[in-house]
Amino acid sequence: MRNVALFYFSMKYFIELIVDLSPRPRVIREGYLRIGLATLLLAMATFLHKALRKTPLRPFSTALLNSSLATLSFMLFYYRDPIREPLGSDPNYIYAPAEGRVVSVEEVLEPKFIGGKALRVTIAVGLFNVQLLRSPVSGQLRYHFIENLPASSNNYLGFVTDDSHKVMITHMWRFGKNFLPVPLGSKRVSTLRTDAGAPVKVAQKIGACGFGTGTIVELYIAADGIVQPVPVIGMKVRAGTTVLGRFTPKND
Repeated sequence: MRNVALFYFSMKYFIELIVDLSPRPRVIREGYLRIGLATLLLAMATFLHKALRKTPLRPFSTALLNSSLATLSFMLFYYRDPIREPLGSDPNYIYAPAEGRVVSVEEVLEPKFIGGKALRVTIAVGLFNVQLLRSPVSGQLRYHFIENLPASSNNYLGFVTDDSHKVMITHMWRFGKNFLPVPLGSKRVSTLRTDAGAPVKVAQKIGACGFGTGTIVELYIAADGIVQPVPVIGMKVRAGTTVLGRFTPKND
């Protein structure tokens, strides 16, 4: 009876997450397949446990049930989609594009999109951070670029918004071997939901990180403007909520 009740409440929570019947965090669409498979596994494990509970195989069925429940719980947590709203209305604010920790802030040359000096803010996204990417500024998407790097586990995704900010995000694997499989049916480490020419709003969902590994998100800001204050190494950030700084063009 307890297992049936557990299965019922798990299914109820899953449905509420998908259709947003409650204020609880939702899940991102990139996780629908895995959450569905984990739910099916839990259902099968529940019925198997019920059938084998009076046999010598009960320890096996109990372990399978607990494992499937843990898998579903992890998927719901990993693909969570909490509410994120910009904290300010200043159009020159630049928000964090990903959730994690700032690990580097440095001036570099970015020849491909910006064509010169830029401030690069590097954010490490861990397994337990929200896996969504959000637009750091508003504007019109000018470029949509995907490049497969020589290493089989690498990928490079970039976009540039309007000229007033010239902000670009690159996105790549960084932490060695994968802890979990790459996304089913896809060799890309991440997905983008935006197209070239489309308008983007600040904090808009623009993609998701790859499944099952640490990810590095790099934000490049053109040197023809001043960012104040400069982001601090070690600071924790939330995509679409944490203000990295205010961009002021040098000619203003």
